[in-house]
Amino acid sequence: MTGLELVLALVVLLAGGAAPIWLVLTTTGIIMLRKPPGMLEMMGSLHQVARTYLRVILVPALVILVAAVVWAAVAYPRLANLILAGAVAGLLSSLALDVVRLTGYAMGWMPSNMPHTFGRMILGPTAMAGQVKTVGFLYHLLNGIGFGLIYALPAPLNAQRDARSLESLGQLETDAIDDRMILVGHIFAVEAFMNRWNEGARHSHRAEVRDAFVRNWHRANRWHLAAIAMAEKMQFIEPQPEITR
Repeated sequence: MTGLELVLALVVLLAGGAAPIWLVLTTTGIIMLRKPPGMLEMMGSLHQVARTYLRVILVPALVILVAAVVWAAVAYPRLANLILAGAVAGLLSSLALDVVRLTGYAMGWMPSNMPHTFGRMILGPTAMAGQVKTVGFLYHLLNGIGFGLIYALPAPLNAQRDARSLESLGQLETDAIDDRMILVGHIFAVEAFMNRWNEGARHSHRAEVRDAFVRNWHRANRWHLAAIAMAEKMQFIEPQPEITR
């Protein structure tokens, strides 16, 4: 990918990222600066930012994105295929996410319904509920398409044409990471998940939610103990103290 095709891909990447990245960064940064005292004031500030953002950034970015996609479809079919694949993958991923998201929100596992929050940010705190849901869900799908473009465009790899064998790749000696770092890091990473499951169980008032968190804690604990035993056997860590009666 060289020349104008590369430039066009960068334009699509930046324009496609307007929805999923720039709004979050812009609104978060401004809210941190303003520090609204309450939820109502915060939603009002978010609406002011989103309203300006839509008019100044998002709408022009979408116009540029559509023009770039049409240009790619005419002049660069390989880039057009990448754009289509990324957009479809992002859209389907958003719909698949909704299955988990809506279930989790209905069962009280998630504190808020993000598409509804997006709709309230865009339309303001006084908008009707139906309008908020529609606009928020459309923006949610646009987010998914934008993420799909972000993930698809930087890696235009043709697996059949560009594939290489392990022998041709050779070996690269590095001290950046070794088996000890991987295994010990795994121990601490699993322990962090266990702490999250424990906190989730402690804060939920629903028995079935607590049971789900506890089951996940025990699953993680099995991996945790296995990693500790392996690290001890490979002498990466000191042996754990034994409790005798």
